[in-house]
Amino acid sequence: MNALITRGVRRLPIILVVEDDADINVAIQEVLRDEGYRCTAALNGDEGFRLLVEEQPDLVLLDLALPYMTGIEFLAHKRAVSAVAEIPVIVMTGLSHVPKLDKIVAVLRKPFDLEAMVELVRQFAPASRWETA
Repeated sequence: MNALITRGVRRLPIILVVEDDADINVAIQEVLRDEGYRCTAALNGDEGFRLLVEEQPDLVLLDLALPYMTGIEFLAHKRAVSAVAEIPVIVMTGLSHVPKLDKIVAVLRKPFDLEAMVELVRQFAPASRWETA
């Protein structure tokens, strides 16, 4: 009897953090790494969009008030690139109005509780995945 054996490789989801406040950016990354995620990060919208296309993360945490390319511009550019258009986004903002745009799965109002952020990240990017080797 031949059994089909599939090998799996555990892959840590990649979270892209696009936040212009360096201290907040680093704090978010530290918390997410402690939770078992890989992080890549940018301090402005242009760099964030470049990393989005290069890394194709599992989830984006996006500030809306960013230098060089705003979060709204980031989302418009993202929507136009089919390879990354479906990646979910959690918006982090102090703005009172957030436009309803595709792939914004949640909004975290600043200042936000890091545990609340972790719960949302867990919901939209499970901590590990198995991929066929």
